[in-house]
Amino acid sequence: MVRTASTRYDLFYTGAGHRMMFVESEIMMRVLLRLKEAAIVALPVFDAVIVKASSEEHIKQVMMELFTAATGLGVLVNARHTVEPTWYLGALSRAGRIA
Repeated sequence: MVRTASTRYDLFYTGAGHRMMFVESEIMMRVLLRLKEAAIVALPVFDAVIVKASSEEHIKQVMMELFTAATGLGVLVNARHTVEPTWYLGALSRAGRIA
Protein backbone atom coordinates (compact mmCIF):
# COMPACT_ATOMS: atom_id res chain seq x y z
CA MET A 1 0.00 0.00 0.00
CA VAL A 2 2.84 2.39 0.72
CA ARG A 3 4.06 2.08 -2.86
CA THR A 4 0.68 2.77 -4.46
CA ALA A 5 -0.21 5.65 -2.14
CA SER A 6 3.26 7.11 -1.74
CA THR A 7 2.15 10.63 -2.64
CA ARG A 8 0.06 10.71 0.55
CA TYR A 9 2.46 8.74 2.70
CA ASP A 10 2.93 11.87 4.78
CA LEU A 11 -0.61 11.37 6.09
CA PHE A 12 -0.06 7.83 7.34
CA TYR A 13 -0.19 7.48 11.14
CA THR A 14 -1.40 11.06 11.59
CA GLY A 15 -5.04 10.27 12.34
CA ALA A 16 -6.19 11.86 9.06
CA GLY A 17 -8.14 8.76 8.08
CA HIS A 18 -9.99 8.73 11.39
CA ARG A 19 -10.80 12.42 11.05
CA MET A 20 -12.18 11.88 7.54
CA MET A 21 -14.33 8.96 8.73
CA PHE A 22 -15.68 11.16 11.54
CA VAL A 23 -16.55 13.96 9.08
CA GLU A 24 -18.32 11.42 6.86
CA SER A 25 -20.35 10.11 9.81
CA GLU A 26 -21.28 13.66 10.84
CA ILE A 27 -22.48 14.41 7.30
CA MET A 28 -24.61 11.26 7.26
CA MET A 29 -26.14 12.15 10.64
CA ARG A 30 -27.08 15.58 9.28
CA VAL A 31 -28.54 13.98 6.15
CA LEU A 32 -30.67 11.63 8.24
CA LEU A 33 -31.88 14.45 10.48
CA ARG A 34 -32.79 16.59 7.46
CA LEU A 35 -34.69 13.68 5.91
CA LYS A 36 -36.50 13.08 9.19
CA GLU A 37 -37.57 16.74 9.22
CA ALA A 38 -38.96 16.21 5.70
CA ALA A 39 -40.78 13.02 6.83
CA ILE A 40 -38.67 10.88 4.50
CA VAL A 41 -37.86 7.41 5.79
CA ALA A 42 -34.21 6.52 5.14
CA LEU A 43 -32.14 3.50 6.12
CA PRO A 44 -28.43 4.37 6.40
CA VAL A 45 -25.88 1.96 4.93
CA PHE A 46 -22.33 3.29 5.40
CA ASP A 47 -22.16 6.37 3.14
CA ALA A 48 -25.54 5.78 1.47
CA VAL A 49 -29.23 5.70 2.30
CA ILE A 50 -31.98 3.37 1.16
CA VAL A 51 -35.12 5.34 0.33
CA LYS A 52 -38.24 5.29 -1.81
CA ALA A 53 -37.40 6.01 -5.44
CA SER A 54 -39.83 8.93 -5.42
CA SER A 55 -37.54 10.77 -2.95
CA GLU A 56 -34.35 10.27 -4.96
CA GLU A 57 -33.84 13.77 -6.37
CA HIS A 58 -34.62 15.51 -3.07
CA ILE A 59 -32.20 13.27 -1.22
CA LYS A 60 -29.43 13.83 -3.76
CA GLN A 61 -29.80 17.59 -3.27
CA VAL A 62 -29.72 17.24 0.53
CA MET A 63 -26.60 15.04 0.42
CA MET A 64 -24.76 17.39 -1.94
CA GLU A 65 -25.73 20.47 0.08
CA LEU A 66 -24.65 19.02 3.42
CA PHE A 67 -21.41 17.55 2.05
CA THR A 68 -20.45 20.93 0.58
CA ALA A 69 -21.40 22.73 3.81
CA ALA A 70 -19.18 20.39 5.85
CA THR A 71 -16.17 20.22 3.52
CA GLY A 72 -16.29 23.22 1.19
CA LEU A 73 -16.02 20.77 -1.72
CA GLY A 74 -18.44 19.66 -4.38
CA VAL A 75 -19.58 16.06 -4.66
CA LEU A 76 -21.38 13.87 -7.17
CA VAL A 77 -24.18 11.72 -5.69
CA ASN A 78 -25.15 8.62 -7.64
CA ALA A 79 -28.22 6.45 -7.24
CA ARG A 80 -28.25 2.70 -7.62
CA HIS A 81 -31.65 1.18 -8.18
CA THR A 82 -32.32 -2.28 -6.87
CA VAL A 83 -35.08 -4.85 -6.95
CA GLU A 84 -38.55 -3.53 -6.19
CA PRO A 85 -39.58 -4.58 -2.66
CA THR A 86 -42.94 -5.88 -3.87
CA TRP A 87 -41.17 -8.31 -6.20
CA TYR A 88 -38.87 -9.41 -3.37
CA LEU A 89 -41.75 -9.90 -0.92
CA GLY A 90 -43.67 -11.85 -3.56
CA ALA A 91 -40.69 -14.13 -4.09
CA LEU A 92 -40.34 -14.73 -0.34
CA SER A 93 -44.04 -15.50 -0.09
CA ARG A 94 -43.90 -18.00 -2.97
CA ALA A 95 -40.90 -19.65 -1.34
CA GLY A 96 -42.90 -20.08 1.88
CA ARG A 97 -40.59 -17.81 3.88
CA ILE A 98 -43.30 -15.30 4.79
CA ALA A 99 -47.08 -15.55 5.00
